Amino acid sequence: MYKTILVHLDQSHALEDRVELAVRLAARFDAHLVGLLTQMPWSVPVYAEIPIGAEVINQAEAALAETADRIVSLFEAHAASAGISHESRVEEGGASQLIIAHGRYSDLIILGQRDPDDDFPPDSGVANAVLLESGRPCLMVPYIGAPESCGERILAAWNGGREAARAFSDAAPFMQEAREVTVFVANPKETVRAEGPLPGADIAVVLSRQGIKAEVNTVTVDDIDVGNEMLSHAFDTDIDLIVMGAYGHSRFRELVLGGATRFLLKHMTVPVLMAH
Repeated sequence: MYKTILVHLDQSHALEDRVELAVRLAARFDAHLVGLLTQMPWSVPVYAEIPIGAEVINQAEAALAETADRIVSLFEAHAASAGISHESRVEEGGASQLIIAHGRYSDLIILGQRDPDDDFPPDSGVANAVLLESGRPCLMVPYIGAPESCGERILAAWNGGREAARAFSDAAPFMQEAREVTVFVANPKETVRAEGPLPGADIAVVLSRQGIKAEVNTVTVDDIDVGNEMLSHAFDTDIDLIVMGAYGHSRFRELVLGGATRFLLKHMTVPVLMAH
């Protein structure tokens, strides 16, 4: 069960939708909600040729503080209006490491999708790092917003692999309350683990023991990639939450995500719960 939820706060235009979803989920699961605002401290560029006076520095620091107050006030207003247990935190430093550090004391981390047209978009590298390094499930919220019904109709991608198993376990609180759960199996002959004549049936039985009734949808993808097929299926069946493993690895300090994971992060149209 999600009893502590962390939502990342930033300057992006999609922040309010993300906060509203986080508040709704905290109320649904009777969870404590933490709003974490990460900011890089203002500093004088090392390449500045003209000395910057104290007044300019003070103005810049005041503007930074004003932005932080505005963002925190938005979060506090939504959380207080819903009457949920909550707190806000403002930390200076790199977003990735701060979210990872705070997120490890949470049951669920909520992040925003990068919008390339936003003046202050979340750094895509932040999502990569948090997904692969936090050890916690991450709920990625599209910049176009999230349906109020988020979690009622779930599409859960299964391939028998470690990441998928982790994602199914981490998504159990959503699945147990969902109206519909569809286990999505793409190219079953190529999955990590052979499951006999009915791929996906084994995990559906496991879910049933948890009180989760799931249907299995098996597809063979030819000209269209798996991520695109998942989004098409989600659109056709009014899915409001996708669950999948976050595939990738960290090598030589470079965080590399798998193809389907990258595709969903870039093109998601509904929230995606990912776990690594």
